[in-house]
Amino acid sequence: ETTQPRKGQKGQTSPQRKGRTQEPRESSGVNSVRSPITAHWKLAAGQKKSRALQEGNYTTSEGANFKVPLKGYGYREGMRRRDTDPQHRRGAEKGGREGINPWLWQVGKVHRHTAMDGAAGLLLTALAICIGWVRFRQETESDVLWVPQHGKARNDKEYVQAHYPRSREGASFYAQLKPEWYATYGGDNALQIPVTWEMFQLHNKIMALSVDDPAIPGRKATFLDLCYRGTDNKCQLDDGYLWYWLKDFTLFLQDVGGSATDPAAGNYTAFKERVSSTTYPDGQPVSLLSVFGGTTFSFDPFQLQAAQIIASDYTLDEAVDKDVAKLWHDAFTDLMKAELPQLRYMSATWITGSTVGEELGKAINNDMMLVIISLLVYIVIAVLVLARWDRVRARTALALAGILVTGLGLMSGWGWGMIFGMPFTPLQQLSPFILLGMGIDVVFILQKSYDIIVEREPWLAPPEAFARLMSTAGLSVQVTLLASAVAFALGSVDELNSVKWFSAFSALNTLMILVLMMTMFVACMVITERRIAANRLDCLCCITSSQPAPASPAQPQLSAELSTTITKHATSDDLKASVALSLPPTQAIPPMDAVKGAPGAGSDSGARDAGAPLAAIHDDDVADENMVKRFFRKYYAPFLGRWYIKVLVLCLFAAWGAASWYGIYQVQYGQPLSDLAPDGSYLQDYDAVQQATYQQQVGEPVGLYFRDIDVSQPEVQYKMFASLATVLDNKMFNASTSAFLGNWLITFTLWAQGRGETVPQATNNCYNPYVGRVVGNLAGVIFPRAITGCVPAARFYPLLAQWQAEQGASSSVIMQGGRVLTSRMSVMQIAKADDDRYENKLMNEVRDLEKALNDAYFGGMKGDGGTYASFIYGGSYVFNEGDRLLPKQTMIYFILALVGVFVVTTFMLVNPVASLLLAAAVGLVGLYLFGELWALQIRFNQVSVINMIMATGLSVDYCVYTAQKFMTVAADGTGNGRMLVALSDTGSAVFLGGMTALLGSVPMAFSKSVIIRTFFKLIFGTVLFSMLVGLILVPVVLSILAPPPVRSALIADGHPAPVTLPPAPTSSQQQQAVGETGEEAERKKRQEAGSSKEVQAGAEDVEAGPATSS
Repeated sequence: ETTQPRKGQKGQTSPQRKGRTQEPRESSGVNSVRSPITAHWKLAAGQKKSRALQEGNYTTSEGANFKVPLKGYGYREGMRRRDTDPQHRRGAEKGGREGINPWLWQVGKVHRHTAMDGAAGLLLTALAICIGWVRFRQETESDVLWVPQHGKARNDKEYVQAHYPRSREGASFYAQLKPEWYATYGGDNALQIPVTWEMFQLHNKIMALSVDDPAIPGRKATFLDLCYRGTDNKCQLDDGYLWYWLKDFTLFLQDVGGSATDPAAGNYTAFKERVSSTTYPDGQPVSLLSVFGGTTFSFDPFQLQAAQIIASDYTLDEAVDKDVAKLWHDAFTDLMKAELPQLRYMSATWITGSTVGEELGKAINNDMMLVIISLLVYIVIAVLVLARWDRVRARTALALAGILVTGLGLMSGWGWGMIFGMPFTPLQQLSPFILLGMGIDVVFILQKSYDIIVEREPWLAPPEAFARLMSTAGLSVQVTLLASAVAFALGSVDELNSVKWFSAFSALNTLMILVLMMTMFVACMVITERRIAANRLDCLCCITSSQPAPASPAQPQLSAELSTTITKHATSDDLKASVALSLPPTQAIPPMDAVKGAPGAGSDSGARDAGAPLAAIHDDDVADENMVKRFFRKYYAPFLGRWYIKVLVLCLFAAWGAASWYGIYQVQYGQPLSDLAPDGSYLQDYDAVQQATYQQQVGEPVGLYFRDIDVSQPEVQYKMFASLATVLDNKMFNASTSAFLGNWLITFTLWAQGRGETVPQATNNCYNPYVGRVVGNLAGVIFPRAITGCVPAARFYPLLAQWQAEQGASSSVIMQGGRVLTSRMSVMQIAKADDDRYENKLMNEVRDLEKALNDAYFGGMKGDGGTYASFIYGGSYVFNEGDRLLPKQTMIYFILALVGVFVVTTFMLVNPVASLLLAAAVGLVGLYLFGELWALQIRFNQVSVINMIMATGLSVDYCVYTAQKFMTVAADGTGNGRMLVALSDTGSAVFLGGMTALLGSVPMAFSKSVIIRTFFKLIFGTVLFSMLVGLILVPVVLSILAPPPVRSALIADGHPAPVTLPPAPTSSQQQQAVGETGEEAERKKRQEAGSSKEVQAGAEDVEAGPATSS
């Protein structure tokens, strides 16, 4: 049939379209209507046309059922609204203007016209931000990275360092007997003459070490210039194992009858007698538990029988410049590496004040080659995914541009951080492993979404196509990366600088990647499409291909061989019509009712269980559909739609969630030093020796401090003794070993008591807390003397001055203006052994103990700034407090992150149910990581917390895309149908992005660093759990809950505004039609004859109308 154009159609100038002359087109006799399913309709000859273009249920000539949801511009009313109402001119443009993403619509249209200028401008802007690198500053100090900067332990440390003689961390080594001599000397006892002989040789060389002094050019500084000095301004060398011979090698040879050339020569009996003494030659007590490790004692008489290690310490003064101390540390390390291999009897492990920071830096910096390999993996995968056999339509250059844009986002994000004054830490070098994967995921999402748009609607002009892209997939990218940035940013509330700076840098990196991807990369996409349209080669864009240029997109024509005649069921002849259906090769996904077994198929009502299984759609989606997308569309999504598969999914995820919850209470805590060093590091050897000896035998000596109290008052002296007794009775302290450490107030009071200067008090009389508290074998070695009274206030300071003159000034008593300003008593903690939660238990007990002491004894006396008058402090407390805060900080972070994800995603999904589901999905990924910590025996510490923060940001990336697509499609109106479309369109791209991240992180598995291998395990688990939750659990739950789609997003995605159809005739109307009189029938025929032309014209109106797709 051939129809003539009518007024308002092609070939004539419409009154509503003045100035627009359209060329006449030969009619093919086909009235084409672009419905949401891209169906094409042909009126069958000889059929009534009054209701030919209605929606309804149809049956093919072969008997198959098919539902046609024709809506929008397929009707005369839709055409009228389009021509008269600018807001309905195009459904997609309406969604862009009135929806939730108007600015993205405009960005997409602007990009089309200013791609080159925009890309160049954004490149220059990002490079300008990188100027922040001029403020580059690297931070590796462990007490800055891993210590809460405003915690109580930090404040206590500052007080102690400000008032007591302080030292700078120098160096120390543990001497051991080499294993090859175990048989000769009957075991691993390091108390041997040849070991001591070689210790002296090493000691003399350490004392001779010299470094340049920057303060005095040309001057060399030795250890005697840098050593720790006490109140008498003399080097504190009067301690340690070698002080048995006053650190004089000649005196040692004389004492044991040794030889200067033969290390093994000497009198072992004389040697054993010397090292078994509990005092040095100058009368000072030997701190046996700190000098020796892995000790064995005999108690009748008391003697030191054996020791696995012997410690030798070299402490620098706090006044030493930090750079000079670093030079001396390096010289010490170089000496140990050079000398230890030459020693015959002794082996040693050592540590310096710079070791932890340096070894952590090496653990990360030494594996930079792995970062390069990981980058190459990302490049290869991106190129493979976007490459094609066609040299023109391939997008290899675009893939490389995506990598470069992501890298530029990283560099500019770091630049922003440095502009704000944040230092660069070794941990920042791990972020590319994750953020590169996030950027590649965006590349896949944008390119695949654009392919779907142009394949389904090839006649769209480029500005409209890119506007459609930005208002749909661009919105997903925007909200996903914004939610990830918020999740990262909330990690900066942590009190640990390592976590805070890592989170802040990652948030800035993500924001810069978002900005550059939505602007610069999209501009690169526009340039790529221009290149393809110009028939130029990929990567060689100046060369035009010799092959014919790709055909210009046009309205698809009918495919005769695919035509199928279908007949619409109706109860009235007036509503009965036959049409022919053609499915061209470029047709989009058909409605879900067209799928065999889909809900609504084979039923006029279309009602069916929403959980019914889905069969695969015909292979008619996108012309160049890749294998992964085909798998998701044909097999994976239908498989996931089966009700019993959904039940199985929910059960499996719930089971692993329960196991992970159990793992929270079983996971190990702490950050061993060995984990911060690369494999083979001397720090790992040192930590292993320490854990096998000191950690199993004794705890750390700490101080019980008193400040701003009048010690001269007998009542205060009693309170100090009572406070010490309370501490010794606590389960985390060892009274017996603490007795070895000495106590200035006990010693002074006993000295005054020996001179008859103490006075018994009627109440609150002074006493020796160690009496009755030293138990076990040590009770036969240490005999605490009883104290019978307190020193009177009037005699306290004269006696104290006399005692210090005789005994020497004590570093545990700090005087100011002739008064005691502050003092400390040393106590010993219990051994840690193998308790991984020791630090948390210790800090909890210490904090409770401090409060109890001050409430009981010093309630009316506060120190500086209202702080406790009595407190307990040890050198490791600043680190232990960080471990103690981690669980609380992690919980606070997760709560804030989930709230942030909910708020951000709500702006996109406009559905609280879906937003809550996404927040729960993000929380589940974090929970599952705790299960991984427990299953793989990974410790919960700062490193794992950083991974938890990364997991929160990444899980958003893998969950939101599918959920957003689900919320913006209507499909057949069922949860299963919308799930199938969501997984088909975005699931494959998310899967490819996730696999890219997994493969890109694999090089970390080959690292020589424990910390990086730990990162690999947790990052791999993060991506894996995020993919499982985002591609399995979230779609299943959404298909069950089936929250209504977002209307504005539907319009923006190409769904036209619905048009209300006239209702179908009722049964009474049908009966009335059957009983019509002949006169009425004749009148009806005349009306139909007059309306047929009108119907034909309406069909042609439809043909001329704009096309939309779902």
